[in-house]
Amino acid sequence: RSVFVFGGLVTFAVIPLVLLWLPESLDFLLARRPATALQRINRLARRLGQPPLSQMPPLVASPSGNRNALGALLAPAMRRTTLVIWLLFFLVMFGFYFVMSWTPKLLVSAGLSAQQGITGGVLLSVGGI
Repeated sequence: RSVFVFGGLVTFAVIPLVLLWLPESLDFLLARRPATALQRINRLARRLGQPPLSQMPPLVASPSGNRNALGALLAPAMRRTTLVIWLLFFLVMFGFYFVMSWTPKLLVSAGLSAQQGITGGVLLSVGGI
């Protein structure tokens, strides 16, 4: 339980740092155009070694129009690739779940103590992080 509390507290403590130091993406700044977008874009450009902009570039319309992303993924041209990627992702997650769930039990069945099985499961989890 203390490990979860520690992880939660560290995550909570890092949030202000992320909000302070993680810049918005250029795509967001160009699409949403908040009031300080030009200054923020020029700050990013300076950090990336690019020349500053004197004005915001014109908005470019999305080539896909109003079509939703899921519809585009399941369109005939992308359907097979999308479904194969989804299947592979499912299989990887299933394998990961199997290994994470059954490793302690399999270690105990192989003759190790319950404590060693738990330790093996924890080490597997920590190694995966």
